[in-house]
Amino acid sequence: MSPDAILGVRITVDPGPRSQDDPLVGVTSRYPVWAIWVSSTGRYWASFRAALSAADLASGCVPFLHADDPATLAGKIRDQEANRAQQDQTARPAGHAARNEHRVGGHG
Repeated sequence: MSPDAILGVRITVDPGPRSQDDPLVGVTSRYPVWAIWVSSTGRYWASFRAALSAADLASGCVPFLHADDPATLAGKIRDQEANRAQQDQTARPAGHAARNEHRVGGHG
């Protein structure tokens, strides 16, 4: 039995290009460190592409997010990024680069 059958959810990957008016295009371009997709049930998902530290997890950061629409998902990602940025500010000494400047897809 496939893992998809066990979970009862089928995730499809659409490798084709998306239209510029597709709301996911804006979300993926704004948050490149998040992998974003739509499940076969129509739910929007995002997965953080880098490892989360113990401090990130303790502060409420999560590796996966989901929402019923792109705008809500973008809001949840924005909240996660703000949380992570705040964590970076409190965790690093002055004069040191923020952690997300060195993360996959991070833009500082």
